[in-house]
Amino acid sequence: MPISADFTIDYTNRRITHSSGTTRYSVNALYSYFADLIDDAAQMDDTVPMSAQTPVEYSLINGWFMDDASFGYLTGGSIQTVGWDAATYTNGVYLLTMQAGGYTNAVAGDIGKTVTDGTRSGVLLAYDNTLRKWWVRRGTATAWAGACTITTGTGAGTITGSVTTGEDVWGNFYNLGTLKTGSVLYIEQGGALIASPPGYTADAMDVLVRVRQSSTDISSRNVSLFSRNLGDDYDCFTATATASGGRNPVPISTKTDTNDSSGTASDGGITITVGTTSQDIGDGAGAQNYDVLIDGNGMTVANVYKAIKYRTRRQNTAAIGSGSSVLGQFYRTANGSYAEVKNSPFGFQAGATFFGARGVYLTNVSDPNNRSLIDAAGNVRTPPVSITVTVSGVVSGDRVLVARSAAGVINKSQFTLNGTHTAATTIVVNETVGNDIPTSGVIRVGDTRFTYGGLNRGTKTFSTLSAAVTAASGSGAYVPLIDDVAAGATIASPAMTYVADIDIIARARKYGGAGASILPFEITGTVTNAGLTVSAIRTADTIVT
Repeated sequence: MPISADFTIDYTNRRITHSSGTTRYSVNALYSYFADLIDDAAQMDDTVPMSAQTPVEYSLINGWFMDDASFGYLTGGSIQTVGWDAATYTNGVYLLTMQAGGYTNAVAGDIGKTVTDGTRSGVLLAYDNTLRKWWVRRGTATAWAGACTITTGTGAGTITGSVTTGEDVWGNFYNLGTLKTGSVLYIEQGGALIASPPGYTADAMDVLVRVRQSSTDISSRNVSLFSRNLGDDYDCFTATATASGGRNPVPISTKTDTNDSSGTASDGGITITVGTTSQDIGDGAGAQNYDVLIDGNGMTVANVYKAIKYRTRRQNTAAIGSGSSVLGQFYRTANGSYAEVKNSPFGFQAGATFFGARGVYLTNVSDPNNRSLIDAAGNVRTPPVSITVTVSGVVSGDRVLVARSAAGVINKSQFTLNGTHTAATTIVVNETVGNDIPTSGVIRVGDTRFTYGGLNRGTKTFSTLSAAVTAASGSGAYVPLIDDVAAGATIASPAMTYVADIDIIARARKYGGAGASILPFEITGTVTNAGLTVSAIRTADTIVT
């Protein structure tokens, strides 16, 4: 259909309205239509609706009006108004905002009728019942207040006190870059989702967005375009329109995310808390400040990565997490001064490692070694390597010992007691307690086994003991890597920080009488930065009684 069939011209009220069809037209096409129309004999007594400043910048002049919905059917250029400012122009336009209480929806038949507050009057040009806004062409007087009605019409409401007038500007925004087929783009302005143009479903976007209303800039004339479709790398960019609107390119590119190619169905139970948090990653630098804390709910970092992408997908209209009102679909960075990680705003995955965005601290993951984080000050924080030792091939009831060895025997003098211990509730040693000693576990003094629940490396003190300790000063002590009875097919050590390779002796034993005992198992090995798994061999002792 030609543009003349889709747009209706109201010469009496100087209104331009998209009235039929689904075709979207360039602003130049609308301008050219008017240029052709106004030289007709019948229109020689009407004012000119549009002027052109450049091939992509146009103006509605002489107070001509077009409603919001009609702008959605235009592309390829910007439009600013001239003649809407009722403080300057006798027939300018007022924007009235009504309060919710007592509001009666305006209807299509109200257009062109007289709006009055009892003292002032004007002609209704357009309305938005959702926002309770009326656009009224000035008739008499220059101020509005109180209750308003439409003479012989339906709509009614009471002004909230928000009555504005001035010129509007619609900037033109369009994406540049390579888009994966089916990529859905969406628009944000001032923290709000702006409706996509009529008929838009996916791929390239070219749209007019109001960036100035009643001579006041909206969100500093900033408009952001987002692409956040699960299974793809995300992208976003903010463009700033010129004072006259202009045609503004927005670079957006999308492709398949190889670490999340199929997306994920949920957030996996992660929790996100926004706000300053002090965390020690264990790199020796102590606690540092971060802006966001993500609890990974015990998942791998690979699954946490999918979960945080789910939280920032385009469909998430809920707050990103506690402590923040930013919607998930719009979240970009913990601090506006930080560099963005556009493909995934909380951080991205490369190989097996999660690289956090600045200010994001990730905790409670099953593979904590696979993290590289950046604190709020911008410093990279990499955790020390955490390892475990596992003995497999055992059964419930097997007693297992894995201990450091020296010259092929268990090193029972790893530590020596500092002073005589008499019914002591702590164990204090002389030697440095390295980072490869876990903060809780088992310590042996001679052949006596104690569990401990606390460790102060600075004072070399093991605390929260399972029993009181009595031993001479200088007595030997050591911390086995495993010293317990298996509850199943495997038994593992507490997590420990890798400092250097450790030579060990591993033993598994069980006496249960005839038919239940095994021959003592023993093997040596080395714990490396990958940890160690020992496969025990259980051979039945057929002779024991």
